[in-house]
Amino acid sequence: MKKSLSVNSYFTLSGNVFGWRGILFGTAFWLALTFLPDSGAKNLFLVSASIGDGALISSSDGAKTVGRASFLPQGKRVSVRPRSGLETLAAGRTLRFGSETIFMIEEKGIVLYEGSLLYRTRKMGALLTLKSPEAEISLDGMGTVMLEVEPNGGLKIVGMLGRVRITDVQSKRATQLLPGELLFVKPGGRGFGDLVYVNLGKMTKTSFLVGGFDNLSSFERSLAVVTKAQSESIAKRFRAVVGDAKGVDTFEVLPIAPAPHETAKPALPPVSVQPSPVRPSSSNPLEEFLGRPPRRISPRPDSLLKTSVQPPQGKTPPAPVPTSKHSLPGRLFELP
Repeated sequence: MKKSLSVNSYFTLSGNVFGWRGILFGTAFWLALTFLPDSGAKNLFLVSASIGDGALISSSDGAKTVGRASFLPQGKRVSVRPRSGLETLAAGRTLRFGSETIFMIEEKGIVLYEGSLLYRTRKMGALLTLKSPEAEISLDGMGTVMLEVEPNGGLKIVGMLGRVRITDVQSKRATQLLPGELLFVKPGGRGFGDLVYVNLGKMTKTSFLVGGFDNLSSFERSLAVVTKAQSESIAKRFRAVVGDAKGVDTFEVLPIAPAPHETAKPALPPVSVQPSPVRPSSSNPLEEFLGRPPRRISPRPDSLLKTSVQPPQGKTPPAPVPTSKHSLPGRLFELP
C-alpha cells in the first residue's frame, strides 16, 4: 500500500513538472517498482537529462549510449563524455554526474572512480553509500552537496543546501556539512581533514553541475537565499582557491592573481611623517587618568576601611611577587 501511494504521488508530480516526459518517467518507474523486489529497486536511477554527448555504458558487447528515460544498469561502468553531463532521478534523490566522470551503480551504493557529482536528497532516511578509489562514505539527511574524487584517492565535498551527515565508513567518524563548508575525506580511513569555507556564490556560478542543467525554480531560490546570507556574514575574504588533495593529510591553496584593473592602479608616493616632540608632563599619572586633581575621601565612621588587618604573630607578610616587564594584562602567556 505504501509503495502504491509513493508511486502515485511521484507519477502526479512528474506529470505536472515534466509534462509527457514526466508521465513516461513515472510509468517506467512504476513498472520497475512493480516487477522488482525492494532490494533491487533501492538503487534505481532513472536518466532524466543528458547534456552534450551524454554517457556510454561499457559491457562485453562494447560501448552503448545511455538513453533517456532508461535505468542505469548495475555492475557496469558508465563514462560521461567530455563537456557533457548526466542527470538521474531516484526516490527522493537527484544525482548529476559531471564531465569525464566514471562511475558504477551497485546494489548498495555508487562507486565513483573519477570525476564529480552533485547529490540532492529531499527526504530523511535516504541513505547513499559512495565509494572512491581510497575512501568510502555514507550520506544522510536533507540537503545538497557536490563531491569530487581527489588525486590521492579521497574525496572533496562541498555543502550547498541543508544539512547533510557524512560518515567515514572505515573510521566510523561522522560529521555534518553546512552550506559553504568544504571537507576533505582522507584516504585509507583516516577520517576528515580541516574544515574550509568557500565562496558559495562564486562556486555555484562557475560550476557546470549547477549551471549546465535545467534547475527547478525552488532550487534556484534556495541557492540565492543561502549565497546572499553567506556573503553578508563573511568578514574577510582571501584571494585564494582550494586546490586538490595530492598528499594524504594536505591539500593545495592556490593564490589568485590580482585583476588587471587592480595592478594598473599607480602606487601612492610614500609620505614622510615627522613625529611631534613629546612634552614632559607636569602632572602625575593619576591626574592625567582622571582629568582632574585626585581627592582623598575620608572613610565613614562605620566603614570597614578603618579596621586595619594585622598579620598573625610570628609571621611576616608575604613579599610582593615581582611581575615581568613583558607581562600582558589579561593574557595567559608572556612575550619573549
